[in-house]
Amino acid sequence: LDDVSYALHMEVLAALTVCLSAQLFSELSASVPLPTVTAALGAPPPLAEALVARLLKHYIDQPPRPANPEGRLLGSIGSMLWLPLQVIASFFRAQEPPVELADRSLQVLLLLT
Repeated sequence: LDDVSYALHMEVLAALTVCLSAQLFSELSASVPLPTVTAALGAPPPLAEALVARLLKHYIDQPPRPANPEGRLLGSIGSMLWLPLQVIASFFRAQEPPVELADRSLQVLLLLT
């Protein structure tokens, strides 16, 4: 994984988490099931196996977070403009550990079961 694909994987896993978490509060016997449930139940076995294998690989390998993904995505001028905003915002938010790719992979695996 490089910096850009790491960010892409994080965004895809966040979207999957949101889509799959909606099924936790719905009835499977509803007249119109959620599209994500329909897609999960109708997915061909090789595709489902590949998804689970990739999620397990991310969890087992625990790839490191890129050093500075914002700087690479925005460029040097964007980073200079983005830095003061991040410094000011850091005063107002609690220091939480960053969400890693392995953590999001595990969340999606748990939602799939």
